[in-house]
Amino acid sequence: MTSGLQKVSVRVRKLTYFALTLALVIVLGSVKVSVFWAVGGGSVTLFSMVPIVCGSVKYGSRFGVLLGICCGLFKLQVGFGRLVAFGAMRFWLSVLLDYLLSYGAIGLAGAFMNTGIRNLRARLSFCVLNVFSLRFLAHTLSGVLVWKSLLMGANNSGKIFVASACYNLSYLVPEMLLTILGTQVIVFYANAFGGGSKQKL
Repeated sequence: MTSGLQKVSVRVRKLTYFALTLALVIVLGSVKVSVFWAVGGGSVTLFSMVPIVCGSVKYGSRFGVLLGICCGLFKLQVGFGRLVAFGAMRFWLSVLLDYLLSYGAIGLAGAFMNTGIRNLRARLSFCVLNVFSLRFLAHTLSGVLVWKSLLMGANNSGKIFVASACYNLSYLVPEMLLTILGTQVIVFYANAFGGGSKQKL
């Protein structure tokens, strides 16, 4: 009986954390600085990826990926108007790469915690670096397959890839640095990943 109640309690905590974190990501994501040359989208937000990283570390990568995908679907709702002009193939490619895979990748942070790095802050930074690398790959591939018409001066596949990579690095690097800073601040001021977390830190 006690075991059953404990399982229900854990589920309730996870669902509550999920809902609150999703709301926090949406609020933080609305505070953003758009990169002026990013005509195809792209902006630096106020620590909006930090809650996804924390959720993944606290409850595991499956939880984090689901949270990231839900955040991506919300972002899709905001950017839907730009995509409807595309054909069906490019539309669904953008949905997959720019929203589902890219934001879902952030939720894999917990999977990178099991490393030989002993220092917690260094491990978190390593996690953030890895998941943003995956997000970068998804966005860059989308730039080559979907947004190539907006990459000025890129007339062949090699130039398109370089242009897409530079374009996405221009806002993902600041976003990654802010995410690292946010996780470091959380670790410094509170044991946010303790008590009941799946990942022992």
